[in-house]
Amino acid sequence: MVVNTLLMTVEAFEEALRQPENAGRRLQLVRGEIVEDMPIPMHGFIVSYLTLLIGTFLRDHPIGWLMAEVRCKLLEDPFNSRIPDLAFVSRQHGEFDWRAPLPFIPDLVIEVQSPGDTYAAMRERAAYFLAHGARLVWLIFPDKQQIEVYPADDIAEVLGVEGELTGRDVLPGFAASVRALFDLS
Repeated sequence: MVVNTLLMTVEAFEEALRQPENAGRRLQLVRGEIVEDMPIPMHGFIVSYLTLLIGTFLRDHPIGWLMAEVRCKLLEDPFNSRIPDLAFVSRQHGEFDWRAPLPFIPDLVIEVQSPGDTYAAMRERAAYFLAHGARLVWLIFPDKQQIEVYPADDIAEVLGVEGELTGRDVLPGFAASVRALFDLS
């Protein structure tokens, strides 16, 4: 038996995004298939808290820009149009069109696990972003209160609540308590 599975291209995906029924939905194209994220309050808290911390750091160290849910669409990849939860783009990237998807992968990609995300899917995201130019990826797992840190040129590290999250050479001088990311009190 032959199974014919057609993969959606970025071009067809962008047409689907323009349809009224998809307005306001958080859709991504992952390996030719549409994926929809359904974040929960904990997800929003962590993303907001990191936005505050990194945004404050960047105000004092203007080395780039922090972006929430920015679409990344690589010219050489017709089957992916990804949206990291948070992304840092270094000024070293130079000029880019602020009204279009990023044509490159950000320097730092931050993903927070949502209820429908498996560990395998999260790690696949990290691998994808690193393979396509990310210098650092943080995978945040709220239920385990852990962060997996994936530097492009080093060994991955798992941080628990006693750990400290650092920006390494991507956000030099940035540090945050892991415990604070999960503290809802």
